[in-house]
Amino acid sequence: MPDTQITKLLLVDDNEILRDTLTLSLQHGRFGVQAAANANDALKLISTQTLDVLVSDLHMLAAGTVSQLCVRCAIRIRRQ
Repeated sequence: MPDTQITKLLLVDDNEILRDTLTLSLQHGRFGVQAAANANDALKLISTQTLDVLVSDLHMLAAGTVSQLCVRCAIRIRRQ
């Protein structure tokens, strides 16, 4: 029997066209996609949902923000 569990992905990009295009492409590839336009929105989503993968535009984020996103994701994964 095939694995039917959907991978939950958080996509963070400030470019709306790219974010929307990637969201549609990933959803077509059977990912459950949550999209955020900035780090603050991403942090809110991370604090309220369980996610499997984080995909982000690194040029958009400051180094401290990337670290904060990674730490929060790791904390939520450990709690599961």
